[in-house]
Amino acid sequence: MGSLKGGALHHMRILDGRVVFEERITIGERIRDLVQLDDGRFILWTDTPQILELRPTNKSDGLELPVPLTDMEKENDIDATLAACSACHALGPNEISVEAPSLWGVYGRPIGATEFPGYSVALRNSNGEWTDDSLALFLEAPQNFASGTTMKTPLPMSSDTRRLLISYLKRLK
Repeated sequence: MGSLKGGALHHMRILDGRVVFEERITIGERIRDLVQLDDGRFILWTDTPQILELRPTNKSDGLELPVPLTDMEKENDIDATLAACSACHALGPNEISVEAPSLWGVYGRPIGATEFPGYSVALRNSNGEWTDDSLALFLEAPQNFASGTTMKTPLPMSSDTRRLLISYLKRLK
């Protein structure tokens, strides 16, 4: 069930005509309509107006990446780093996360410029765009790059891993 006022989906299980389980999934936008496809995906129409796609996840299935990894990225386990990123960030086109801005198309995008409402003042007021250098600085020390950012601690990664992650982010377009 979608919610206009609450900006959320309500996933419910019904047994013998009674709701026996409810999970609230915050979307952060008024949901005008939704449809569930045979493969489990939901397509949402919001007030912005946007068409959003939500996919069910199963942690045991592994991470489904929207852009394939290179051999070098595979050898350096970038998929594990991306899995950590995807705990908060959406990676694919038309996917959303209410916890953090989408990483789809991040490279070359102005800093703090998406419709994500949770940017810190420092990120929202940043000049410039996400480049190799700005992404590297942010990933190394988010609070030093933009005080007040919700990404409090950096992911532990070597400079080589950071470079390969940025290389992958460049291809998310």
